[in-house]
Amino acid sequence: MVDITKLPKAKSGFEELRLSNQIYVDHTDLIYEFAYLEGPNFLSRPRRFGKSLLISTLESLFSNGTKFFKGLKIEKFWEEREKGKTYKVIHLDFSSFAYTSPIDFDAKIYDILDKIANNLNITRTNSSGTYKSDSLLTDIISSSPSEFVLLIDEYDYPLTHSLDDEKLFNEYRVFLQGFFGTIKSLTGKMRSIFITGVGRFAKTSVFSQLNNLRDLGLEAKFAPLLGYTESDMHQYFDEYVENAASILNLSKEECYAKIKSHYDGYRFHAENETLLHNPWSVLNFLSAPENGFKNFWYETGGAYPTLISKYIKSIQNTPLTQIQKVKIGDEELSAFYDFFDVPTVSLLYQTGYLTVRTEENDLGGESLFLVPPNLEVKSALASLYLIKVRDTPITV
Repeated sequence: MVDITKLPKAKSGFEELRLSNQIYVDHTDLIYEFAYLEGPNFLSRPRRFGKSLLISTLESLFSNGTKFFKGLKIEKFWEEREKGKTYKVIHLDFSSFAYTSPIDFDAKIYDILDKIANNLNITRTNSSGTYKSDSLLTDIISSSPSEFVLLIDEYDYPLTHSLDDEKLFNEYRVFLQGFFGTIKSLTGKMRSIFITGVGRFAKTSVFSQLNNLRDLGLEAKFAPLLGYTESDMHQYFDEYVENAASILNLSKEECYAKIKSHYDGYRFHAENETLLHNPWSVLNFLSAPENGFKNFWYETGGAYPTLISKYIKSIQNTPLTQIQKVKIGDEELSAFYDFFDVPTVSLLYQTGYLTVRTEENDLGGESLFLVPPNLEVKSALASLYLIKVRDTPITV
């Protein structure tokens, strides 16, 4: 009988996961590859891929050193690099609190920063502008140069959740321009900056203004940073797959094959052949295999699929048949888009409905295509169109 409590299904906090002796899939060697350097880093991944756990891991690493990293790949390298030094961490998750306008959004960020400033007894500078969180952030960072690490999770959450309202979208973007413009001015005063998001939206200052921003998504070696490889599945979850196979009256090999067809297939860089399983879906399935191979990714999306579908319907209304397999150029995978200018396939790629494949072409080279990564997402894509966009039955 396997211990289901060891599966980190409901946990996003790294330290709690480690203290509970839950399974942690160790990709910390890749974390070291960017974390040991100073400067800002960015990583985009679809929802439910472990971005928040990555942020939590970095928060623990910078604030507590290797205290919670015993036995992990990064432990020795980090000790040799930092020699026990720790930092003050500012962690802002733009998806963790409710807001209805940029002013409300600014107030929520200010409240978080205010608590940090109070704990550190920081002298405030009066802010005369419409927004005040950027001024307080400046006061905090300037109080102890090189002692702070800034972690921002889901930077584009206010943008992706206002896709159906162009006016509100642009209001959030103006706020983000100012906020990240402030961060740009503070970059040299911080040990590290790490930002996650789903998409690459233009005119937010994240990509255009932050000096020396390293976009990890453009480097092949970081493609396996989040998600489970085939090797990970066998190393960390073999007994759980065996348990699922027994419950479903399958051989273990058949169970692995079904997991792969339903939840694997994500590829995040054209030059990296590694395919990745969606962690959320794998963990949900292994936690209750008696429920079968359900569509966990789409069913837990909340309002997000609705917003995307409204955007597609109102702006492009692209037929589903046109996006089952789309030829695309390499440069389009890393392009930045403005509101109402995002091609449907690019939006669906950034949000995880499509992923990269390569095929040999007649010229002896390879062509890039975007396709649904697996059966779960293929079903989700049909649901996106069937329920919200086309309003007519669709077969896939």
